[in-house]
Amino acid sequence: MPQLPRPLEPHVSVVTYFGAELRRWRELRGLSQGELGGRVHVSGALISKIEKGLRRPSLGLGGRLDTVLDTAGVLARLEEVIDSGLPPASAESAGPSLRQVSPRGVWGGGTELADVLRDADREVAELLAGLEATNLGPATIEHLQGQVRGIARAYVHAPLPPLFARLLDLRRHLSVLLAGRQPLPYRRDLVLMTGAVLGLQAHACDDLGQVEAATTHARAGLACARQVGHVDLAAWIAGTLSKILDLAGDHHEAARAAFRARQGGSGSGQVVRLAALEARAWAHLGADERTQAALRTATEPTVTGQVAAGDLPDWGGVFVFPEAKRRYYAGNTLLWLGRYEHAASEAATAIEMYASGPSAERSYGDEACARADLAAARVHAGDLDAASVALAPLAALPANRRVAGLTAHLELARRALAQRPGTGQVSHVAEQIRLALPAPTPT
Repeated sequence: MPQLPRPLEPHVSVVTYFGAELRRWRELRGLSQGELGGRVHVSGALISKIEKGLRRPSLGLGGRLDTVLDTAGVLARLEEVIDSGLPPASAESAGPSLRQVSPRGVWGGGTELADVLRDADREVAELLAGLEATNLGPATIEHLQGQVRGIARAYVHAPLPPLFARLLDLRRHLSVLLAGRQPLPYRRDLVLMTGAVLGLQAHACDDLGQVEAATTHARAGLACARQVGHVDLAAWIAGTLSKILDLAGDHHEAARAAFRARQGGSGSGQVVRLAALEARAWAHLGADERTQAALRTATEPTVTGQVAAGDLPDWGGVFVFPEAKRRYYAGNTLLWLGRYEHAASEAATAIEMYASGPSAERSYGDEACARADLAAARVHAGDLDAASVALAPLAALPANRRVAGLTAHLELARRALAQRPGTGQVSHVAEQIRLALPAPTPT
């Protein structure tokens, strides 16, 4: 005949009441002790001892049992009562401890030590199972890496609003995964990808004209990158933060942020980007010597085509600093320094490189800003026809591809135009500037 379960005594203590409730819910759900133990990463033998009141539940076990048994939190609340310090009713309910093992029991062949060692061995196995427990595996990591890569590469040429929605979904998914358990290498990958997504969101918020949100996302992304010790991702996000601060008018802090990140030992690709950003910020302040020093640094490590992203994963896209972008940044910097001929040359080169490169790598936002800079340089040189030619494609640029930063570049052209005597040609270029402006962003 099958052996009947040992009668329980729930009235004796909170521990025995917990055990009785655990058995009641387990049997209600039709699970064996072994099946339930497997689902909460403990042994069936431990479930048996807890049900009998011989062992207290370990910290957090009540919550895991509630989840599996769907008890609406009954066992977790009982565990809190147990942990509050209420003593068990008897030595038996507390389970064996080393203090209960007498020298006679140890050396005289008694069973008490054997019980303790078996329990210790089982608990180590449970600890190992907990350490190995994970809510994701290599396939999920690879899939998430693919999503980050896809968004990063689409960022340079696709409309921003749909990409922002994808970024938001991905960041929420990563947050859910981070709330679970993973081996340390997987967790590092998750934190790294979360930092990258936050950095991309900061970049997107800046392009949408939301400076405060952009700053918040950038600082959170920096925290993730630093937590896993990834120097190049931290440098990329620091550069994005510098760009945000510069657009917001805090040019001194923008320059300092880029300089500090440049001193952090990141790869050459990030050094070039950071130096270019630093030079532009110093130029906004009229600091000629510092601007020239940063521009030299931005030029020295450059290679033909594009500068590598450093030690970042193979995400590409916006994480890479192309030569065309370096030229566009240099043109804007020189424009602020009043070196209009050189600025026009750099801006025109950037536009040509974007136009002749692969369409998937053509940054509509950067190309539009370079066109505005070229127009401003041409206006300063008195060549309004050339300025009009530079601005003409901007009128056809879809509204969802006009980044907020374009406004500042068009303002340079507008200021230059305001210095010219009023003519029909001046009015025409002024109208082109007005038509090219991005739509106002919501506050």
